[in-house]
Amino acid sequence: MKDFSRRDAIKLGAGALAAASLPNFARAKGLTGTNNIGLPLVPFTITNNTSQDVFMYAFGTLSPGSNPQINNYFVSNFNGDCKRFPVNAGPTMYGLKLPGPVTNASWPQLPGSRIYFSVGKKLVVSSTNGNGLPNAIVPNVSTDPNFNTLWDFVEANWGPGPDGNTVFQWNVTQVNAFALAFEQVLNGGTPSFPNVPLELTFGFGPGGLRAKIFAEIANAGAPWSNLIIPDPTPGNPPLRVLQPGYALTGVGVPTFPKDQLHDYVNNVVIPYYDEATKNRLIFANLAPPIWIGHTSGGKFIFEPMKDTTTTYTFNAPHTVDMYNNSFFGNPVDGNSNAIAAALGASILRSTLTFDPEFPVSQANRNLFYMHQPLFEYAKIIHKYALNNHAFCFGYDEVSQDAGESQQVWNPTSLALTIRRLT
Repeated sequence: MKDFSRRDAIKLGAGALAAASLPNFARAKGLTGTNNIGLPLVPFTITNNTSQDVFMYAFGTLSPGSNPQINNYFVSNFNGDCKRFPVNAGPTMYGLKLPGPVTNASWPQLPGSRIYFSVGKKLVVSSTNGNGLPNAIVPNVSTDPNFNTLWDFVEANWGPGPDGNTVFQWNVTQVNAFALAFEQVLNGGTPSFPNVPLELTFGFGPGGLRAKIFAEIANAGAPWSNLIIPDPTPGNPPLRVLQPGYALTGVGVPTFPKDQLHDYVNNVVIPYYDEATKNRLIFANLAPPIWIGHTSGGKFIFEPMKDTTTTYTFNAPHTVDMYNNSFFGNPVDGNSNAIAAALGASILRSTLTFDPEFPVSQANRNLFYMHQPLFEYAKIIHKYALNNHAFCFGYDEVSQDAGESQQVWNPTSLALTIRRLT
């Protein structure tokens, strides 16, 4: 039975959630109690190690019954109750102040949800649309009302799964930026074997790792050190470090070289795999179909070796395509997307031309980030993450470097620790 990937959760936006329904939610096993709108609850323990006031702003999207109208809810108290966002609302502050170092709360069965934590002040949602969908809070626009607030988020999905089970999946993400060091612990059943208890721990452990990550990125020098957004108050720790793609698409934030990967892609990788050479990219991750790749005319071309007749062509990617997970082949389908992800991950990990395995497997992850150009942001964050697994860019799931699985079935508890700032 196939497990759900973390990307399934990330992609579950408003449109994809239309199939989720409250009657399915009622099938959650092993839980007692529901919130004010009938959603099952799981115990949620939040530990605040920052020694500062922290606020939680959490929301999710669901479609009750057969009503096609999407409903957008925010969590209104630590009991896990939910309220609909107002429609077409102007700027509004959201956040529940954590009452102490340890908060014993409940989390509702919301699909497609995010939990933001902000230090010192609540977050501002600039507006909601006609369905009550809140505007995103972004880390890379200097005019955003939250730009000078220290905040970060985790992503979650809790929805119906196979055979009446529910699937509970989370990710501690640095795809946009790194601001807070979270440790997440999930308890429930093992995927596909829900009667077998499973505890998963991921994120960042103790030891002042947030400060160590910022120090190493600063010591890496430009352009990496330029990605750090300082707190405007002198003496305070920095607010965040942007993932390069978010600097490239940001407004009023430090710049990152738009052509940072150009020479590696065009002057190293493409000539190395030219059709006139014997070097080839053998992609076998979608067995039984297998493709073999070479370059010609500045493009990547993957031709089938067996079991399919489709050839995929990819233009030489730009730097922003790599960092922002926006590299696509022709034709566009699941196979070409998988090949694109493998190319993207291999370029960002600088393994192309240096190792024949494509993509380099998790068993050989010691080969990642060993050659120029070094992706210092990802290299440093992975160094300090638990089991060296982090989610630093969209293609980080290739070869499971973002973690093998961050889901349990039929959850029994959830815990999150916000590590200290310095």
